[in-house]
Amino acid sequence: MASSFSDIEKHWAQACISQLQTLKIAGGYPDGSFRPDATITRAEFAVLMCKAFPNIEKKRNAITFKDVPATHWAYEAVKTAYEKEFFTGYPDGTFQPTRKLQRVQALVILANGLKYTAPANSSEILKRYYEDAMQIPNYAINAVAAATAGLLVVNYPNIKQLKPNQDATRGEVAAMLSQALHLSNTVPKQYVAGSELFAIQPQFYWAASFSEGLAMVTVNTKSGFIDKTGNFIIQPKFDHAGSFSEGLAPAKLGEKWGYIDRAGNFIIQPPFTSASSFADGLAPAKIGEKWGYINKTGDFVTPQQFDAAEAFSDGMARVKIGEKYGYINTTGTLVIPPKFSLAYSFSEGLAAVYAPPEREGALSQWGYIDKTGNFVIEPLYSFAYPFSDGLANIGTGYIDKTGNFVFSSQQLEDSRSFSEGLAAARVGGKWGYIDKTGKLVIQPQFYGPKNAIEAEAAPFSEGLALVRIGNKAGFIDKTGKFVFPAQFDNAYSFSDGMALVNVGGKWETTVGYDSSANPVVETNFRGGIWGYLRNPLK
Repeated sequence: MASSFSDIEKHWAQACISQLQTLKIAGGYPDGSFRPDATITRAEFAVLMCKAFPNIEKKRNAITFKDVPATHWAYEAVKTAYEKEFFTGYPDGTFQPTRKLQRVQALVILANGLKYTAPANSSEILKRYYEDAMQIPNYAINAVAAATAGLLVVNYPNIKQLKPNQDATRGEVAAMLSQALHLSNTVPKQYVAGSELFAIQPQFYWAASFSEGLAMVTVNTKSGFIDKTGNFIIQPKFDHAGSFSEGLAPAKLGEKWGYIDRAGNFIIQPPFTSASSFADGLAPAKIGEKWGYINKTGDFVTPQQFDAAEAFSDGMARVKIGEKYGYINTTGTLVIPPKFSLAYSFSEGLAAVYAPPEREGALSQWGYIDKTGNFVIEPLYSFAYPFSDGLANIGTGYIDKTGNFVFSSQQLEDSRSFSEGLAAARVGGKWGYIDKTGKLVIQPQFYGPKNAIEAEAAPFSEGLALVRIGNKAGFIDKTGKFVFPAQFDNAYSFSDGMALVNVGGKWETTVGYDSSANPVVETNFRGGIWGYLRNPLK
């Protein structure tokens, strides 16, 4: 990248400096130099922070520092940096604008100012990454751990040497800012602490899990597909896209959906207002207000008569007409007419459905039907999950496919479906995992953001389970050992050998109101960039 600075050619941070210059964040000296190896002062860093993050809101009122009068060249930047909580002053009322900025101080300012959250095990995280972790001041441990998890730490030339108390150089600060701004392909990854965890570096503002060797990612509002090396197999050119299944993926151009092959060519042209993935040779597709099912030539094999339609699962697809659910088979025949007010998809040959009462005054209950619509397990339960791993959670315990009670879960506060022999279970407000006898084999220790929709402990997939400790996500094996530490800001379970993870995003709590004007508190995830981990067990 071309630069007007005279002294950054072949410097390891050249790309970062040039990019920041292009964005009018980094400036040089009158002689045309940048001086990348010169140190930086607190006032200079305040100026950079204000230029780099102009949209961050001010959170407190300004104060007057004794040593930064209104005539000081950096007065406005220091004032704004304080208002935005990037900087604080010293107890004696000074800012010390000419004081050299240490590397650890730069990281603390970035992590705290951008509201990065620290992993629960900050000290252990730091020991894992840095040979000189013991030199980090106590006040900075959490912030440096948060910066590490957020991929803000750049260590040149030795990635294992943090050198926390060394004065920061202008080139080092440029690299840290480039990471914080998510500027792609600027910092050599061999110098970014934590980047070695990733098979595909975090760089996408939106992405999906891998399926059939490809993953949908979004670049500049357009969707394309990458392979497991991170290379684009289908360039970003669609307005949106779903995952590949059975060799095809739904893709959107303008307001219409069609289906593309692995070369990115439309095999089924886009006439649909909505479309889902293929399974068992058929896919739900919608024109106008009604859904039907199409084959791989794009022809409807069922009439467009459904108000809702799902992809096939276990040879059956759940459909909705009016307010009732029924099921079709792979010929497109409506074999179980819509009569259930609530229902799950088929799994392991059975589907959990909410049955209407057979006599006046009787309670509706959950039971399980077979593919003819007959009850195999009578509707006796006030709660039911689909079968998984041969067992189904009915709230008070687990039953097998004959309806026999296997074990009680009444000693648990909550529990989930089995996967790969284990099920998530909550005791004492935290989640662990039980085996098929109901025994806790991974002790309760996991918990997620309050009021968040995501589960604190997800089902095992490919030998690993996504778990959360506070706002951070990681992955454990079946012994409960962390294979990937809980340092990611968000994550999804492993699929096709890869897991989608986020750095730099935040959980935000909002208060809304339901139809009765009652307050509803929700915690949702926003922001950051997404990358991928590779499953070391595969």
